Amino acid sequence: MGLSADKIVDLYDRYLIPTIERLKRLVQSGQHRERWEGLLHDFVRAYHVFHSPNSNVTMWRENDMILKVIKGFLIPRRIKKVDPKKNEAINLIVETENVSEIQKCLGDDIKVGHYLTKKEIKTLKDCQYDLSLLNPGISGLWEKRTQADILEFKKRDIAHNFPSEDSILTFREVMITGGGSPKVEVKEKETGRKFKVKWGVESHVDNALGNISYLLGFNADNHSL
Repeated sequence: MGLSADKIVDLYDRYLIPTIERLKRLVQSGQHRERWEGLLHDFVRAYHVFHSPNSNVTMWRENDMILKVIKGFLIPRRIKKVDPKKNEAINLIVETENVSEIQKCLGDDIKVGHYLTKKEIKTLKDCQYDLSLLNPGISGLWEKRTQADILEFKKRDIAHNFPSEDSILTFREVMITGGGSPKVEVKEKETGRKFKVKWGVESHVDNALGNISYLLGFNADNHSL
Protein backbone atom coordinates (compact mmCIF):
# COMPACT_ATOMS: atom_id res chain seq x y z
CA MET A 1 0.00 0.00 0.00
CA GLY A 2 1.06 3.62 -0.45
CA LEU A 3 3.60 4.89 -2.97
CA SER A 4 5.30 2.36 -5.20
CA ALA A 5 9.08 2.11 -5.22
CA ASP A 6 9.22 3.73 -8.68
CA LYS A 7 7.21 6.75 -7.54
CA ILE A 8 9.34 7.18 -4.44
CA VAL A 9 12.56 7.10 -6.46
CA ASP A 10 11.03 9.52 -8.97
CA LEU A 11 10.13 11.97 -6.22
CA TYR A 12 13.66 11.78 -4.83
CA ASP A 13 15.24 12.25 -8.28
CA ARG A 14 12.97 15.04 -9.50
CA TYR A 15 12.36 16.98 -6.30
CA LEU A 16 14.01 16.04 -2.99
CA ILE A 17 17.61 15.69 -4.19
CA PRO A 18 17.52 18.74 -6.54
CA THR A 19 15.97 20.87 -3.78
CA ILE A 20 18.56 20.01 -1.14
CA GLU A 21 21.38 20.39 -3.67
CA ARG A 22 20.10 23.82 -4.63
CA LEU A 23 19.96 24.80 -0.96
CA LYS A 24 23.50 23.46 -0.45
CA ARG A 25 24.84 25.56 -3.33
CA LEU A 26 23.19 28.71 -2.01
CA VAL A 27 24.53 28.16 1.51
CA GLN A 28 28.05 27.37 0.30
CA SER A 29 28.12 30.47 -1.89
CA GLY A 30 26.41 32.66 0.72
CA GLN A 31 23.97 33.93 -1.90
CA HIS A 32 20.23 34.65 -1.65
CA ARG A 33 19.95 34.07 2.09
CA GLU A 34 16.29 35.07 1.88
CA ARG A 35 15.58 31.84 -0.05
CA TRP A 36 17.23 29.43 2.39
CA GLU A 37 14.34 29.12 4.82
CA GLY A 38 11.73 28.59 2.09
CA LEU A 39 13.75 25.85 0.38
CA LEU A 40 14.50 24.12 3.70
CA HIS A 41 10.88 24.07 4.85
CA ASP A 42 9.66 22.91 1.44
CA PHE A 43 12.18 20.03 1.50
CA VAL A 44 11.25 18.96 5.04
CA ARG A 45 7.54 19.09 4.26
CA ALA A 46 7.96 16.49 1.50
CA TYR A 47 10.67 14.42 3.21
CA HIS A 48 8.78 13.89 6.48
CA VAL A 49 6.31 11.63 4.60
CA PHE A 50 9.13 9.10 4.25
CA HIS A 51 10.70 9.87 7.61
CA SER A 52 7.47 8.99 9.49
CA PRO A 53 6.50 5.57 8.08
CA ASN A 54 3.94 4.89 10.83
CA SER A 55 1.93 8.06 10.24
CA ASN A 56 -1.75 7.50 9.45
CA VAL A 57 -2.63 9.31 6.25
CA THR A 58 -6.41 8.88 6.44
CA MET A 59 -9.15 8.32 8.99
CA TRP A 60 -9.06 4.57 8.15
CA ARG A 61 -6.27 3.58 10.55
CA GLU A 62 -7.92 0.31 11.52
CA ASN A 63 -11.01 -1.62 10.49
CA ASP A 64 -12.77 -1.08 13.85
CA MET A 65 -12.75 2.73 13.81
CA ILE A 66 -16.43 2.99 12.87
CA LEU A 67 -17.38 5.46 15.64
CA LYS A 68 -14.63 7.88 14.68
CA VAL A 69 -15.56 7.64 11.01
CA ILE A 70 -19.23 8.34 11.80
CA LYS A 71 -18.18 11.34 13.91
CA GLY A 72 -16.18 12.63 10.94
CA PHE A 73 -19.29 12.58 8.76
CA LEU A 74 -21.55 14.18 11.38
CA ILE A 75 -19.04 16.88 12.35
CA PRO A 76 -17.18 17.80 9.13
CA ARG A 77 -13.89 19.62 9.17
CA ARG A 78 -14.11 23.36 8.66
CA ILE A 79 -11.42 25.46 7.03
CA LYS A 80 -11.35 29.18 7.76
CA LYS A 81 -10.17 31.61 5.12
CA VAL A 82 -8.45 33.64 7.84
CA ASP A 83 -7.27 31.69 10.88
CA PRO A 84 -4.77 33.42 13.20
CA LYS A 85 -3.89 30.05 14.73
CA LYS A 86 -2.56 28.72 11.42
CA ASN A 87 0.72 29.67 9.77
CA GLU A 88 0.82 30.83 6.17
CA ALA A 89 2.77 28.85 3.58
CA ILE A 90 6.52 29.41 3.73
CA ASN A 91 7.37 28.45 0.14
CA LEU A 92 5.53 31.21 -1.74
CA ILE A 93 7.50 32.76 -4.57
CA VAL A 94 7.35 36.05 -6.45
CA GLU A 95 6.47 35.66 -10.14
CA THR A 96 6.37 37.93 -13.17
CA GLU A 97 2.59 38.25 -12.92
CA ASN A 98 2.60 39.68 -9.40
CA VAL A 99 6.04 41.26 -8.84
CA SER A 100 4.86 44.84 -9.50
CA GLU A 101 2.01 44.62 -6.95
CA ILE A 102 4.27 43.01 -4.36
CA GLN A 103 6.94 45.70 -4.86
CA LYS A 104 4.36 48.38 -4.05
CA CYS A 105 4.10 46.85 -0.59
CA LEU A 106 7.57 45.42 0.06
CA GLY A 107 9.79 47.67 -2.04
CA ASP A 108 11.74 47.44 -5.28
CA ASP A 109 14.35 45.08 -3.79
CA ILE A 110 11.90 42.19 -4.26
CA LYS A 111 12.64 40.41 -7.55
CA VAL A 112 11.08 37.57 -9.55
CA GLY A 113 12.09 34.23 -8.02
CA HIS A 114 12.28 35.62 -4.48
CA TYR A 115 10.91 33.32 -1.73
CA LEU A 116 8.80 35.36 0.67
CA THR A 117 9.73 35.21 4.36
CA LYS A 118 7.20 35.05 7.20
CA LYS A 119 7.79 38.72 7.92
CA GLU A 120 7.21 39.68 4.29
CA ILE A 121 4.03 37.61 4.12
CA LYS A 122 2.73 39.36 7.24
CA THR A 123 3.52 42.72 5.64
CA LEU A 124 1.64 41.71 2.50
CA LYS A 125 -1.38 40.79 4.62
CA ASP A 126 -1.21 44.19 6.30
CA CYS A 127 -1.22 45.70 2.80
CA GLN A 128 -4.44 43.76 2.11
CA TYR A 129 -2.71 41.69 -0.59
CA ASP A 130 -4.56 38.49 -1.52
CA LEU A 131 -2.13 35.68 -0.65
CA SER A 132 -4.17 33.18 -2.68
CA LEU A 133 -2.66 34.81 -5.79
CA LEU A 134 0.81 33.54 -4.80
CA ASN A 135 2.14 30.20 -6.01
CA PRO A 136 4.68 27.95 -4.28
CA GLY A 137 8.13 27.58 -5.78
CA ILE A 138 9.63 24.13 -6.31
CA SER A 139 7.20 21.75 -4.65
CA GLY A 140 6.61 18.01 -4.52
CA LEU A 141 2.90 18.62 -3.95
CA TRP A 142 2.08 21.19 -6.66
CA GLU A 143 3.43 22.48 -9.95
CA LYS A 144 2.21 25.20 -12.28
CA ARG A 145 0.47 23.79 -15.36
CA THR A 146 1.20 25.57 -18.62
CA GLN A 147 -1.27 25.83 -21.48
CA ALA A 148 0.82 23.24 -23.31
CA ASP A 149 0.51 20.87 -20.32
CA ILE A 150 -3.27 21.25 -20.34
CA LEU A 151 -3.56 20.62 -24.08
CA GLU A 152 -1.31 17.54 -23.82
CA PHE A 153 -3.43 16.22 -20.94
CA LYS A 154 -6.62 16.56 -22.97
CA LYS A 155 -5.08 14.73 -25.95
CA ARG A 156 -3.81 11.76 -23.92
CA ASP A 157 -4.86 8.21 -24.72
CA ILE A 158 -7.03 7.06 -21.82
CA ALA A 159 -7.83 3.57 -23.10
CA HIS A 160 -4.97 2.06 -21.11
CA ASN A 161 -6.43 3.43 -17.86
CA PHE A 162 -9.14 0.77 -17.82
CA PRO A 163 -9.32 -2.99 -18.41
CA SER A 164 -11.21 -4.21 -21.48
CA GLU A 165 -14.75 -5.49 -21.09
CA ASP A 166 -13.71 -9.13 -21.49
CA SER A 167 -10.71 -8.93 -19.13
CA ILE A 168 -10.40 -11.31 -16.19
CA LEU A 169 -9.50 -9.48 -12.98
CA THR A 170 -8.05 -11.25 -9.94
CA PHE A 171 -8.16 -9.91 -6.39
CA ARG A 172 -4.87 -8.74 -4.81
CA GLU A 173 -5.65 -6.82 -1.61
CA VAL A 174 -7.94 -4.35 0.14
CA MET A 175 -6.27 -0.94 0.37
CA ILE A 176 -7.53 0.48 3.68
CA THR A 177 -5.23 3.49 4.10
CA GLY A 178 -4.86 4.72 0.54
CA GLY A 179 -6.49 8.04 -0.32
CA GLY A 180 -9.72 9.05 1.38
CA SER A 181 -11.61 5.74 1.33
CA PRO A 182 -10.90 2.00 1.13
CA LYS A 183 -10.56 0.34 -2.26
CA VAL A 184 -9.63 -3.01 -3.77
CA GLU A 185 -6.55 -3.60 -5.90
CA VAL A 186 -6.99 -6.11 -8.72
CA LYS A 187 -4.72 -7.50 -11.44
CA GLU A 188 -5.62 -8.03 -15.09
CA LYS A 189 -4.90 -11.68 -15.90
CA GLU A 190 -4.05 -11.13 -19.56
CA THR A 191 -1.56 -8.25 -19.16
CA GLY A 192 -0.59 -8.23 -15.48
CA ARG A 193 -1.66 -4.57 -15.17
CA LYS A 194 -2.92 -3.44 -11.75
CA PHE A 195 -6.10 -1.42 -11.19
CA LYS A 196 -7.85 0.17 -8.22
CA VAL A 197 -11.55 -0.61 -7.83
CA LYS A 198 -13.77 1.81 -5.90
CA TRP A 199 -17.45 1.71 -5.09
CA GLY A 200 -20.13 3.91 -3.57
CA VAL A 201 -20.67 7.64 -4.00
CA GLU A 202 -16.97 8.42 -4.50
CA SER A 203 -16.80 6.33 -7.67
CA HIS A 204 -19.15 8.79 -9.41
CA VAL A 205 -17.08 11.89 -8.72
CA ASP A 206 -13.51 10.61 -8.36
CA ASN A 207 -12.71 10.72 -12.08
CA ALA A 208 -13.80 14.34 -12.49
CA LEU A 209 -12.14 15.53 -9.29
CA GLY A 210 -8.92 13.73 -10.15
CA ASN A 211 -8.73 15.48 -13.51
CA ILE A 212 -9.61 18.88 -12.07
CA SER A 213 -6.96 18.48 -9.34
CA TYR A 214 -4.33 17.53 -11.91
CA LEU A 215 -5.17 20.48 -14.18
CA LEU A 216 -4.92 22.82 -11.18
CA GLY A 217 -1.39 21.56 -10.56
CA PHE A 218 -1.87 19.09 -7.72
CA ASN A 219 -0.55 15.53 -7.72
CA ALA A 220 -3.46 13.34 -8.75
CA ASP A 221 -4.18 10.12 -10.59
CA ASN A 222 -4.96 10.53 -14.29
CA HIS A 223 -8.57 9.56 -14.90
CA SER A 224 -11.06 9.61 -17.70
CA LEU A 225 -13.77 12.25 -17.47
